[in-house]
Amino acid sequence: MKGVEPAPAPIGAQIRDLRKSHRLTLQELADAVGSSAPAIHRYESLWEGYTVRTLRRIAEALDAELEVRLRPRVRAHTPESPGDRPTERDFLERIRNLFWDADLTATHLAGNAVWILTRILNEGSLPQVRSALAYYGPAPFREVLGRRDLSARARSFLAALLKEQT
Repeated sequence: MKGVEPAPAPIGAQIRDLRKSHRLTLQELADAVGSSAPAIHRYESLWEGYTVRTLRRIAEALDAELEVRLRPRVRAHTPESPGDRPTERDFLERIRNLFWDADLTATHLAGNAVWILTRILNEGSLPQVRSALAYYGPAPFREVLGRRDLSARARSFLAALLKEQT
């Protein structure tokens, strides 16, 4: 189609490709950025906790130009309400990037709801939280509210979300 540019690769893949083209290890890039190799790995692994400050440092270290823009995207299916429950597969795909340290499977979804929800609330995006709410419903979220490993910010957000659900 004329005039339509292809979608760029995800930012993590772009970082990894540029790092490799400069023949840098994770540690070498981390040293240049003032970060750690695990943090750079998270940036390359579709993590959603990017900060513009760190992206600027990475771009500078890789002699690249950083461009941030928003444009509408087309999605196959996004749950809009708790009544529109995603499939296990869809839900796993939406949250997989938050579990870089575990091989999350459908089996984990049933037995580890509190752990999964805590991770999503602490580190996830609003669409991931909405997807979790649609998948699990509000009941397990109430259990998460009392956890010590839930950040104050996430706790405040969750309290407001649960209030909205009632």
